Amino acid sequence: RALDERDYVGIVTFGDNATTVLGMTPAAEMRTIETAIDRIDYAMTGTVFSNGLQRAGLLLSSMSGGVNQKHIILISDGEPSSSDNAYINITEANLAAGITTSCITFTNDNAAAEAVAAAGDGESYVAAGGSGLAETIKTDLSNPVIREFEYVTFQPQFGDYSSILSGINEEDIPTLDGFYGVRLKNDAQGILIG
Repeated sequence: RALDERDYVGIVTFGDNATTVLGMTPAAEMRTIETAIDRIDYAMTGTVFSNGLQRAGLLLSSMSGGVNQKHIILISDGEPSSSDNAYINITEANLAAGITTSCITFTNDNAAAEAVAAAGDGESYVAAGGSGLAETIKTDLSNPVIREFEYVTFQPQFGDYSSILSGINEEDIPTLDGFYGVRLKNDAQGILIG
């Protein structure tokens, strides 16, 4: 529920092996996403961060055109298996491909999760149970580095001159309560700016 209609979501589970539970799906298809979550088999098979991070990175790398931010949220109940020594290198490779990574765990002192978040230019969080998990995901996704939505009130101002603004006083433009970051196409005009 922290997603909006502009987002996509994919779900990868990991243990001894990684499995794609849901390929990249528009967040507007909430029922499909919820069904995929409900079907997750959470049998305990170990904690191998690297295979999950690699599969998630490949899934995000398959997204092309119009995707501004690619982000992994690694959720784990513990430290990775002692034989798992590739997760930092994989996280760094994902970052080099433009994919950031944050980690959410349920225990304090999870050095591996903190190291993954640092290598992935993300954040490391500790969640207190299921309700804490949902709030933590929302917090991570509202990070301006991850999400280009700004929850601030601002007053738009005139930018490039346009006859569209003829007869309008700048002070009559209403304040807005938030905005998505936008990029102008080549040779486009920014008539209102903020």
